[in-house]
Amino acid sequence: MSGTNLYHYNGGQNLLSEIKDCNQQRININEFLNRQIKNPYLNILIGSGASVGAIPLMGDTIKKILADEENSDIKSEFIVFSDFQDDDKNVFEKFLINDCLTNSDKEISKKYANFSDIEGFMTYLQQKINVSGTADVKTKLTKIFTKLKQQFIASIPRLDDEKYNSSETTTLYSNFYQQIFYHRQNSSPKLNVFTTNYDLFNELAFEKIGINYSTGFRNGLKPTFDITQFNYRQVDERNRYKDKWQPTTKEADLYKLHGSINWIEYDNSIVQSNSSEETNVVIYPTVLKHVETARIPYSPLFRELSIELQKPNSTLLIIGYGFGDDHINNIIFQNISNQDFTLIIFGDISEEKLKEIKETCKNTNLHIIGGDVNTTKAHYFNNVVNHLLTANDNEDEKAEHHNA
Repeated sequence: MSGTNLYHYNGGQNLLSEIKDCNQQRININEFLNRQIKNPYLNILIGSGASVGAIPLMGDTIKKILADEENSDIKSEFIVFSDFQDDDKNVFEKFLINDCLTNSDKEISKKYANFSDIEGFMTYLQQKINVSGTADVKTKLTKIFTKLKQQFIASIPRLDDEKYNSSETTTLYSNFYQQIFYHRQNSSPKLNVFTTNYDLFNELAFEKIGINYSTGFRNGLKPTFDITQFNYRQVDERNRYKDKWQPTTKEADLYKLHGSINWIEYDNSIVQSNSSEETNVVIYPTVLKHVETARIPYSPLFRELSIELQKPNSTLLIIGYGFGDDHINNIIFQNISNQDFTLIIFGDISEEKLKEIKETCKNTNLHIIGGDVNTTKAHYFNNVVNHLLTANDNEDEKAEHHNA
């Protein structure tokens, strides 16, 4: 791997600083990851960066929406939401149309160049609707909110979208989980996967490699969300008279923290539907009409994240997540001081947020893995899967082991 230079920071030190051979760097990281993957209480947090091969990052999506001349009303509210000064507004306009930016312009544009918190903007609009004094203002804001939501949802592929069929992203997700489950046993606790993504790549990957999984929905003609579904596991009923139930297969729980493209509001409940005709898709923040259900399913899902990270000797592996959700961040960093909690982040330490995390948490069991693989960043999902997680084992042997 010519041009490869990796790092693995822990305790404020790069554990690979004395290793110049790039292949040995990879081997060291791979051995460390394999040990962590075997941890019974393994949790994975996957952000939008993992799906970027098929779906634009949220920052690109919001920029495209704001740059559309037909969305001038959305842009006006975004400027108010962002509290831009006059200089900011001028640079922002140039930024949207990819006009040449001076060095000082680029410094100003950092405030929104990496903006990805569409949900935060939608929360602002929703709150403004709730407190608006006149019917005209409420109607105007509701129209803006609805239009933004529709365009946001349109950027997320439905199940029948070609992006899921034989795409590189689908293959990456499948290979990722193939490698994770290779190191786990049927008797291991269920793998916990938390994601902020609305797409269906995780589900398709589990099904492709034959992993039973739950997204918190009951079986039925209209599967309804029920948080207790995560408590169940398939066991061998033939051995029910034994002292201990025996799980029959490796399993996963998939917690979609922000909702999903196939979740809809129906009859005061949240149900799964893969119909491309559905319009009332449930996304974060809560957009349910009924106040009594306003915190469902998000509060229970976030609570499950907190519960799982507090279990003894738990590990959290983070991929493709930019730390843009304060609620998730608070849950993670409330646990970082626990001596038996291990946090592993695939990321770029030159980015401001990760630089701050590295400095703040240098005396904890935090691991930051990244660097360069040829001309790309090592923390990109394809490099994590194809270079960092890949062991020296023969891939055919892996497949046989998984299917055994």
